[in-house]
Amino acid sequence: MKHEKMIIPSPANIARFLKYYEFFRHPPDHHYEGEDDPDLIDPYIYSFEVFQLVNKLYMEHFIQEFNKSPQLPEDLEKADICSLVQVFSGVVIADRYSPGFLSEFIAQGNLRKLVKRLKIIQKETEDRMYGSLLGLAVGDALGVPVEFNAPGSFKEVTGFREGGSHNLKAGEWSDDTSLALVLAKSLIESEGFNPHDQMERYLAWYQEGYLSVNGECFDIGNTTREALEEFKKTRNPYSGPEHEYSAGNGSLMRIAPIPIYFFSKKEEVLKYARLSSCTTHKHPLVVECCTYFAHLLWRALLGEDKDKLLSPYNHPFTEEINLELKEVIKGSYKNKNPPKIKARGYVVRSLEAALWAFYNSDNFKSGALLAVNLGDDADTVGAIYGELAGAYYGKEGIPQEWLDKLACYDFIMDLSQNLVYHKEW
Repeated sequence: MKHEKMIIPSPANIARFLKYYEFFRHPPDHHYEGEDDPDLIDPYIYSFEVFQLVNKLYMEHFIQEFNKSPQLPEDLEKADICSLVQVFSGVVIADRYSPGFLSEFIAQGNLRKLVKRLKIIQKETEDRMYGSLLGLAVGDALGVPVEFNAPGSFKEVTGFREGGSHNLKAGEWSDDTSLALVLAKSLIESEGFNPHDQMERYLAWYQEGYLSVNGECFDIGNTTREALEEFKKTRNPYSGPEHEYSAGNGSLMRIAPIPIYFFSKKEEVLKYARLSSCTTHKHPLVVECCTYFAHLLWRALLGEDKDKLLSPYNHPFTEEINLELKEVIKGSYKNKNPPKIKARGYVVRSLEAALWAFYNSDNFKSGALLAVNLGDDADTVGAIYGELAGAYYGKEGIPQEWLDKLACYDFIMDLSQNLVYHKEW
């Protein structure tokens, strides 16, 4: 994807743009015969309303400065969001110095096409964002009944089932989903990244079962426990250990809310993915894995195709990184199968297993079942897979029968909507 440093409008930004689009409509008494959504203002009459629109779009970062004037795509109604922002920015900026460009753009019907495409992009992006958080919960719920079981030692998972070491009901999920929901709740209610608030909420989950599926903390990773116990003593929000035994997957499994909330700015997605990990997992390898995976999630939310998404050149790093992670980025999972693919708690193995399931499937369901049938840390590999596959296939790609049986579905959807449509800037 080109122009990565640009601010990319989120569904919330697009919704505000569409609201401002009303400034371009004719007065109510004007009658127009023709296309759907036709009532555009006379393009050669400028008004205070149009001036207001342009100023507000600057404030919303829809209008941005670019080095080159963009060319109008051959098919504006199929352009990606980056192209749309560049086109509209170029038109408005040109109009600022030489009035008439915006009028001509409107007169040729291009604004109407741009708005139509924006509406489609808004719905598609929204669906992918919902899919990422729901996919995390679904993958977790599918895997938790066979967690800690060796591969091949249990009846093949084909859907939700009850039982497991925590004796959960079918469709219930584990700490993986709880901690993702806690992170999402903190981002929404703190109106941004607040590590102290996140740790207070993680602690409430640990001690009181806050946002647990059954009101209690029935499972917690060793590294997360160590970080929370340290936070209780020091109140340092970045209490994640970084010793050799702390390279677990506990921060990778909950990362989805970060690229959703900070979607508009890639640099913030990467920054807060790193900091989000450091609250409980400060090991450099874990931080690198979270940074890479947040980058993949962000690209998937943008609608990038799978080949580009899994390209060995698609990563955010400019400096040397851990050799094991480098091998995964190069595509180690493309040439392996179980038993070489393992669903282990070690962060690199979890990431590799989730990407293996994603690479070797062409729909959410089949990939989810590949992931959880690896056994061992099945719930977490299922959750990591679900974050990415949900972002890629969208909520519409997750089997409805699974969504219908997912515990606390309505709560997760409400939280997802607040995460997607939070106030920005």
